[in-house]
Amino acid sequence: MKKRVTQSELYSEYPHILEHLTGLVKPSVKSTLSHKLIHLVKLRASQINQCGFCQHMHAEEARESDENQSRLDVLSAWRELDCFSFEERTALAWTEALTLIHSSTITEEMYNSVESTFGKEGLIELTSIILQYLNFVVATYHRHVALYTQQRHHRRLPQQNGNDIEKSVWF
Repeated sequence: MKKRVTQSELYSEYPHILEHLTGLVKPSVKSTLSHKLIHLVKLRASQINQCGFCQHMHAEEARESDENQSRLDVLSAWRELDCFSFEERTALAWTEALTLIHSSTITEEMYNSVESTFGKEGLIELTSIILQYLNFVVATYHRHVALYTQQRHHRRLPQQNGNDIEKSVWF
């Protein structure tokens, strides 16, 4: 099997990737999608992609937007619980369909449901958020991404040995 491109090779060969991909996931100023919904969608996509780094980051962002921890705890079981609104359920179903595109079918009924719930612009925005770059970069390159840009923040990340460490990460 051919060796995959490493994280350092990716950024040295294509240094503007972060700038290009960032534009895909920033909600527009006129967004009709709530911050809570956006965080739920990002967290659910991260759960599906099994990226612990992304899950930690998106859960933290959701809590910072006043999302209830008990809802985050049961997000993967959203179909079974009534604590998620119709809009959230529609967005989460769309998230799963797009994230698992290799094994799911996007029916006309599903597409129409998302469009009627969020409108054409909301459908496009929601789709771009679901297809966010970080999940795919991490999944593609099997790396925890420590991205340094002008927009970096300090975050405490849990480590396997139980000790938290600080890292500068992009987001």
